[in-house]
Formats: sequence, C-alpha cells, structure tokens
Amino acid sequence: MSLAAVLAVIALAVSDLKFRQLLFEEPEVALEGYDLTPEEAAQFMNLTPENWDAFVAQYGTVDPDGSFRPGTGG
Repeated sequence: MSLAAVLAVIALAVSDLKFRQLLFEEPEVALEGYDLTPEEAAQFMNLTPENWDAFVAQYGTVDPDGSFRPGTGG
C-alpha cells in the first residue's frame, strides 16, 4: 500500500477546495500521478461532501487552522 500517496491526496484536498471538488466530481482526473493501489483509489472514487469528514478522520485530523495532521485519526 502507498499510505504516503493516500495522505498526500487527503492533505491536498483538505487545503485546496478546488482539488477537493475535483476529487468528488472527477476522481480519476484528480488522482492522476498518485501511486495508489486499486483498493486505495477505490476509496476515493466513492467520496462525497457528506462522507468526506468521516473518511479524513480515518487517516488523521484537521486542525482548527485547516491543516491536516496524519496519523491522529481513528
């Protein structure tokens, strides 16, 4: 698994609203260039604004300043 790539996608989507919207609307385009396994990519294919926060919480937390802190979720 390429956890570093998953975390990179999440961190960018947390900090960049346009990228996050692209991830929701055209995940194949948003994920181009990221070294994800098919299983990891599949997780991103089903994201919606409604399940985004729960998905991110599996991998870390978003600080009050809007930055992503990996590894502190659960």
